Amino acid sequence: MGRIRRALAVVLLCCGLSLSGLGCEGMIRAFNQGYAGGAQWSCPHCGSGARYDTDYPNAKPGDVVDCWNCSGKVRLPQQKVAARERLDSSTDESRPELADQLAPRDPVTNRRVLNVVSISEESEQARGKARQLLESCREEGIPVDNIPEIVQGLSEMMNRIAKVSHVAETYSWEVHLIATKDVNAFTIGGGKLFFLAGLFGKEGLAQNDAELAAVMAHEIAHVACRHVPEGETWKTYGALFSKRVGNDRMYQASFTTEQEDEADRVGLLYMALAGYDPSAATEVWQRAHKKFGSDPGDYSYDHSLNRDRARKTHELGRVAAKYYLGPGEINPRYSHILMQNELIVRAETPQNESELGALLEAGAETYLKHKTAMNEQEARENAAEREEARNKWIRAGYKEYRCYNCKKVLWAKPGTRGGCPHCKAQIAIPR
Repeated sequence: MGRIRRALAVVLLCCGLSLSGLGCEGMIRAFNQGYAGGAQWSCPHCGSGARYDTDYPNAKPGDVVDCWNCSGKVRLPQQKVAARERLDSSTDESRPELADQLAPRDPVTNRRVLNVVSISEESEQARGKARQLLESCREEGIPVDNIPEIVQGLSEMMNRIAKVSHVAETYSWEVHLIATKDVNAFTIGGGKLFFLAGLFGKEGLAQNDAELAAVMAHEIAHVACRHVPEGETWKTYGALFSKRVGNDRMYQASFTTEQEDEADRVGLLYMALAGYDPSAATEVWQRAHKKFGSDPGDYSYDHSLNRDRARKTHELGRVAAKYYLGPGEINPRYSHILMQNELIVRAETPQNESELGALLEAGAETYLKHKTAMNEQEARENAAEREEARNKWIRAGYKEYRCYNCKKVLWAKPGTRGGCPHCKAQIAIPR
């Protein structure tokens, strides 16, 4: 597909989100009702869509059934919704070639995501970037892959975890060790991973194989979710959908944070399936909090705060533990678990998918990602405003107290008397 044609198609898709008769909210309602995904009802517990003909062929309207995904009890609608008939009566039944190139299905969630970079293009770009990065390190005198036993250990761990991922055979996997004291690991997509030496040892975050596997699984999850090309697509074309994409630094950080949270969740599943204790991820982020703290600074951070990651991985790690059989033991059912588990809700691929239906699904998913980033940005802006108000009071000589009557926070100067601004109770502030 030519670059010009692809760009024009993305413009039409993004503009359609705002200008179509359905509108963004309408697209999501239509998708949930079956216009795009072929679903004839949605589970109220996990949101998974299902069809009478493929999932519950013997069920009747009004029956109570177990959701295929979460096993929750669901009462079926009183009338069957002929979703495919409504959509396909005016569309072509051919394979949605345009949608496949504009918004291919995510390997992990099987949902359509705006991403105009094909896997072959991503792999080619990653090879070029990896070569440039390694050459740049050598030119600056930074050793690369200089400790063979560590590189070999990283490679074996990478192959073990990649084997139980959604993209085991999709990429040519590589991992490189860069001898700097920085505490970090990252991926440039396309199966290319990089670990910095500062991550290891007594002063690093990963102090055993399980903790190192938590970092490795996180990076492999980024690759599996195709976050790098998805982010590049959003930066290039997202401004057509919202001005905040290209101009708002906090919005961009919020969007990236959502990707990081997804990689944490998917990574926990991968490490458990590969035989690494998922509780080790919590140890990593607790250590990071003790070592670096969790001060958000200017609220433009692009990862969840260390204390929040420790909390989230602790909660999700208990779910991932269901798929962990023991140290070094690969779960033999990993292929089945990848398709159905409690950490990832996968969408079904509808039968006889039409071009319009596929584009509607892509539009709905794109809008949901945008909305999630907007909500995160709003929360950060509110937190920043609260912090600025607090600092303003402090600069003016006020201190923070709590009302004895209503227990709410108030600001006052030491040694003053007055009424609580919340409940009007009389308070004497000590000096």
